[in-house]
Amino acid sequence: MPNLMPSWATLSITKQRKQLVVFNKKIRSVQGAKKFMQDLLLHGHLFHLDDDPAGAGFTEMQAYFIRRRQAEIFSFNSQEWGSFKCPHGYCVYLLGLHS
Repeated sequence: MPNLMPSWATLSITKQRKQLVVFNKKIRSVQGAKKFMQDLLLHGHLFHLDDDPAGAGFTEMQAYFIRRRQAEIFSFNSQEWGSFKCPHGYCVYLLGLHS
């Protein structure tokens, strides 16, 4: 059976469901940022990236790491994002694929 755990998270098995607990892998490229957002969507945790993750249902520990990832995601310029122009454009694209 393949390992389905996202590269940026560790999973903790609870009685109710799998829960994301740590988002600690630094994002070093737009490709890494896209992968991070895809993984958030895959696990039902994609949120508006301008919002504070603590208010989006994440634990304080998760929010701490996600804030770091947000800063990394927004460090790339519009040219690096290509036709998406920015992280928000890529999120809209992702949501369109999954609607």
